Amino acid sequence: MTYDFRLHFTQELGNRFGPTTDSWPATAERVTPFLAIVVDALGVDDGLRWFEAARQARQRVLEDALATVAASASPTTSTQRPQRTRTSPCPWRPPSRR
Repeated sequence: MTYDFRLHFTQELGNRFGPTTDSWPATAERVTPFLAIVVDALGVDDGLRWFEAARQARQRVLEDALATVAASASPTTSTQRPQRTRTSPCPWRPPSRR
């Protein structure tokens, strides 16, 4: 399969943030080559799984930060983190869609 991730990613940035790169996130120029390396090394499907794992990790960091803020704001709030349910047997692979 032939693909050019960098081209498609750049097009998607243009769709989301507008055609002029001045309105794009400042990190786009540095991140795009890195993401292209990941897709080139892992392939499209495994690259997607890798990106999804990164998104889920970021979400957990945000949830933990919010829980910490909430716990420090209210002395009656439990300081234990809520148990997460794993949606996939492997943390970086999403569940199969059957």
